[in-house]
Amino acid sequence: MNNSFGEIRVYYGSDKLKVYQELTTPISLTNINKMRNINGIKSVSPFYEFYGTINNISVVVQSYNNNLFSKTKDTLNKDSQTIISNHLYETIKHKSTIELETDSKQTIKIGAVLEKQVMNRYSNSGENIIYFPLEYFKDKDYPVYMVLLNIEEDANIDEVYDALKRVDNDLTIYSPIGIEQLKTFNKSIVEKISQFSFIILLMVFLFIIYDRSKELFHQKKELALLKANGSSSMQTLKILFLRYIKEIILIDIIVSLSICLFIMIFNFKNQLLILKMILLLISINIMIIFIPICLSLILVNKREVIL
Repeated sequence: MNNSFGEIRVYYGSDKLKVYQELTTPISLTNINKMRNINGIKSVSPFYEFYGTINNISVVVQSYNNNLFSKTKDTLNKDSQTIISNHLYETIKHKSTIELETDSKQTIKIGAVLEKQVMNRYSNSGENIIYFPLEYFKDKDYPVYMVLLNIEEDANIDEVYDALKRVDNDLTIYSPIGIEQLKTFNKSIVEKISQFSFIILLMVFLFIIYDRSKELFHQKKELALLKANGSSSMQTLKILFLRYIKEIILIDIIVSLSICLFIMIFNFKNQLLILKMILLLISINIMIIFIPICLSLILVNKREVIL
């Protein structure tokens, strides 16, 4: 399932799109870890950028922690996770190994080259870019001025937004789509899914009640005989319920397994909603059993069905 919400950026500053060079206040490691504990956030990736040279050519070094390899066109070294921009690849004359100078000099094998249309989205430092995976920065003491978030497909955007503001109310939460538009989009999807689910459940509910009522109506002779032998309505109800108890348990097991399968396929993690779904479906299942039985008892108590 593709992430409908896109990437969300978190930083300190005015509530608008800012490039990396405009950010001046670092985000603490404590606050980054708090973000990782928020329900609905799939990944929290600190963004790093620093500068260096390759044979006196100025280059930008950026971190990445997403499926950047899916946007590459050429693989140069399969054992390397380093990616470079197409612009830099052209500038260095298609070399597969480079000498990068920053605070020290290091030889870097290039893993892959980005497609030409993939540009620098985070800063105005140009297009001569080397991308390192986040693991490269683990032992570096670089401040974090921007954090990139990926949101779960089933997340409640309002709840995620409020939780981020509780981490630090001064944080700016920016989405290219726009946070308010994102909230509206999220609510619209939930409403459409709820409406569709309700219609399907209603149709199934009515069909099964009709089918079960027809089946019990054909047993009116048996029910009338129980009535004639002195069985009360509650006793008859108990007999019919015990007859269908295995079916109730079987359907509930099938429903629960279906929900578990749904969770695994779509990586659904809203636990409260899952619990509500299970309880709702079990309740509907019990109603499907009881309503036809009660209807049958009403019919049996009428003179015209007593044989």
